Amino acid sequence: MKNLTAVIPVRQGSQRVKNKNFKPFAGKSLLEHKIDIIKKLPVKDIIVNTDSEIAIDIAKKAGVSYFKREPYYASSECTNSEYHEYLAKSTNSEDILVAQVTAPLINLETYLEAIDLFYNNNCNSLMSVKTVKEYLWFKDKPINYTLDYAPNSQDLPNYFSPTFGITIVKREAMLKAKNFICNKPYFYEVSEIEAIDIDTPIDFDFAEFLYKKYILNIKKIALVALCAATLSSCTKDWLDVNTTPNDPLAENVSPDFILAGAQTQAYGTQAVTMNRLGNVYMYNWGANVNSF
Repeated sequence: MKNLTAVIPVRQGSQRVKNKNFKPFAGKSLLEHKIDIIKKLPVKDIIVNTDSEIAIDIAKKAGVSYFKREPYYASSECTNSEYHEYLAKSTNSEDILVAQVTAPLINLETYLEAIDLFYNNNCNSLMSVKTVKEYLWFKDKPINYTLDYAPNSQDLPNYFSPTFGITIVKREAMLKAKNFICNKPYFYEVSEIEAIDIDTPIDFDFAEFLYKKYILNIKKIALVALCAATLSSCTKDWLDVNTTPNDPLAENVSPDFILAGAQTQAYGTQAVTMNRLGNVYMYNWGANVNSF
């Protein structure tokens, strides 16, 4: 097994969506959904890094580890650089997979592919990204086009924006960079749906809608397909192939076997009868030997 530990960071508070990590989302909390999928990955440990007692209880019930985060590193005063360094220091593993609960639409195959890419490329960090094909401006100037030539949006250059849904990083590189993205990054492009990150109430509702429409429906379709395959493997004539040759029906026995059976039965009957007759003679002869 690779020396890879999965860390699921969860804060107690949420500034824009109250209790978003624990409120019902398609039947479970975001944290429970994330634990379920991370359990299927080739990781040596799963750690819920949190300042929340609710999250700790969920971790215990799910049978995964937890790390009680210090209050400052769960506060708005803590910078991302401080938080990333703290996360690396508090995780004893050569490699770290950071799985955000706010990205609930990332499927298992995407996680597995990301892990494979991380270990088969010359990189020290992998970050999920989405392609940005929009007209971008900064300080009153266009960034990705010029005023005298505005191409169609599909012809704009590809800009990539980190989604932070999947982060895989070498711990030592993370400590040095104080960042999820280190000096030898691999940018892993995910689909538009998997790039969704819950940050607002609208994000939460939209992500739940998509989860129910795509993820749950895929699970239902897979279950129906499994049931159909199971049922189609049997037919109404299944008894025809479930017979024992040691207990044949009379109509299936050929005449030569019937003759042999009749001879055997006749001999058996005669032998038993003669044996009984002999016993009678011997009993009477032995009891009245002096009378002869």
